[in-house]
Amino acid sequence: MPTTLPQYDAPPVVEVVLSAQFDPVPGFTAAHAGRFWATLDHQEWTTAEEAPPIEDAFERFGDERVWASPGLRLIPGGQPARIRIINSDDDHMLQIQPSRFVFNWRRRVGEYPSFRVLFPQFLGAFERFRTHCLSAGLEPLALNQWEVIYVNHIPRGDLWKTPDDWSAIIPCASFPTDGLKGHKPEAVACRWDVVLDEIRGRLHVDLRFVRLESEQRGEALKLQLLARGPVKNEPGFDLEAGLNLGHETIVTAFDAMTTPIAHRVWRRREH
Repeated sequence: MPTTLPQYDAPPVVEVVLSAQFDPVPGFTAAHAGRFWATLDHQEWTTAEEAPPIEDAFERFGDERVWASPGLRLIPGGQPARIRIINSDDDHMLQIQPSRFVFNWRRRVGEYPSFRVLFPQFLGAFERFRTHCLSAGLEPLALNQWEVIYVNHIPRGDLWKTPDDWSAIIPCASFPTDGLKGHKPEAVACRWDVVLDEIRGRLHVDLRFVRLESEQRGEALKLQLLARGPVKNEPGFDLEAGLNLGHETIVTAFDAMTTPIAHRVWRRREH
């Protein structure tokens, strides 16, 4: 992994997710999450709401490998709720359930604040949550997975007008049209799974054409990079090391997958 990561002044990232997964805590309920919210500054963290829980996800290797779709999948009703605590600017969110603590940044008005800013915020909030659980008489959190997600939207506009332009941004988005006279692709959906250092985790890359339903509207290429791996009591397998590995892998992969033309629009810094 490079010692100096690529940096962009105007990256197309619209969401960053940092997550710590642990064995389900016996006796943990939505009330514990509510009491955790009560310890936060309510002028900053103004809203709390319930949502269906996220299914636990594990990266397995060798004979234990399981072929499944990556990403966050919701569990049907009947399970303890996930509590989402949202700040006043609606651009930061804490998500809590009996087996997960999730920290989200979402693009609203301001620019992406960088991993250097978000990572300490996640660590501080997670340590506060861990301490809160202990003070409530719950068992210590037994971490088992780390997870990092970057979601990028590349909207129709300056960089692309038609699907013919996609390969000028992301070369792997090109479609071999030789022999298909008059036929034009109108959508794309690609996925790659990459093993990190044999057993340290995986990078899951998902590229697809989407129609945005947010205030932006319009059409976009959505490039999601998800890195996930195990947390163990071994050197290099702790939560912080895993999240740093995930971030480094995602940034390096994003830079390698995209072209200098796109880099100029996103204002890649030259070292």
